[in-house]
Amino acid sequence: MCPKSTSTQKSLDFKKNMKIKIAVGVALFIFWAVVVAILVSAMVTHQNNQNKNLLGSSNNSVVAPIVVAPGQEIVLSSAEVAKHNTAQDCWMIISNKVYNFTSFLTVHPGGAYTMTPYCGKDGSQGYQTKDLSRPTNHSSTAYSMLAAYYLGDLNQKITGTQLNQNVQNAQQAPALFGGGDREND
Repeated sequence: MCPKSTSTQKSLDFKKNMKIKIAVGVALFIFWAVVVAILVSAMVTHQNNQNKNLLGSSNNSVVAPIVVAPGQEIVLSSAEVAKHNTAQDCWMIISNKVYNFTSFLTVHPGGAYTMTPYCGKDGSQGYQTKDLSRPTNHSSTAYSMLAAYYLGDLNQKITGTQLNQNVQNAQQAPALFGGGDREND
């Protein structure tokens, strides 16, 4: 064989090997892209199922009704708030004010699971810090939204008519704010 032919053969082998290496590299990239896509899809599905399990339903219009006679008075005490301690009936105290967040759980940007531990309890600390090791306050939008879910001040005595109207307003609030598209709440 002449030296030129050996050189040409090596050049062809080199090109062939490069093509194989490139093909393997592309295949590996596609493989890992598919694996990551599957994992992300699984995590999103798991999160959605977790919210559904917490709420019992994806339909946030099913809210436990409050039955208080119009002439009857009720005190918004800690004991009264403690009766509303589920995702289907979630009252919470924040800064000595009582809120009904039942209808908001499904649209909360951080997920229902971040709020449900505070149903029936004082959630002031959790609200003010977002329960993070490095506390982060809620946005001004989130603070302005509180009014829509407000039932009354802690230990305030209110009539059944007032309470039922406030509960009805809170149930309709997510539609007013357009769901979970708010700024980093």
